[in-house]
Amino acid sequence: MLVSDSTEHSAGNAELKPDPSLSTEECCAHGDECMQNGNYDQAVVWFRRAAECGYEKAQYNLGTMYANGQGVRQDDAEAMKWCRLEAVKWWRLAAEQGHIEAQFTLGMIKQDGLGVPQDAAEAAKWCRLAAEQGHAEAQCQLGRMYDQGRGVPQDNGEAVRWFCLSVKQGNAAAQDMLAKFNDAHPRKP
Repeated sequence: MLVSDSTEHSAGNAELKPDPSLSTEECCAHGDECMQNGNYDQAVVWFRRAAECGYEKAQYNLGTMYANGQGVRQDDAEAMKWCRLEAVKWWRLAAEQGHIEAQFTLGMIKQDGLGVPQDAAEAAKWCRLAAEQGHAEAQCQLGRMYDQGRGVPQDNGEAVRWFCLSVKQGNAAAQDMLAKFNDAHPRKP
């Protein structure tokens, strides 16, 4: 359910906004439906409504749309920079509410310095939060961090613990990392 706003866009069309009587969950569901139908402009409208009300799934989805340039302007380097900053803003809000994918995404962005200053300790914090909720990729990444001492003190026992938790979920990357770790750190007889 969209309602017309009297504000005119530069294209001359009235701006469409979600019906304010809808719940955040309903707005997010409409956003999901628009995404599936390839209607990214309307998906942004729906997700923004729910995201601004604090709904973490919508915040994550809106951040992802900004990062991918879906339904938002992303046609030059300056626009790309602003899209990345907007994406990080929404991912952070979702992560702070415990959204597991947003926590992992924010951890990887902080680790690699993608659109934000690189910060290994902050990356470890967000990866740990996702890993503690059972996110297999975050568990593997946290194992790497402990193995290399990036953002956390170097700790072989913690590295193995996180690799093993990830392997138990079938993460092939963690299995490879654990094998490499064991080759680099052979047990004494």
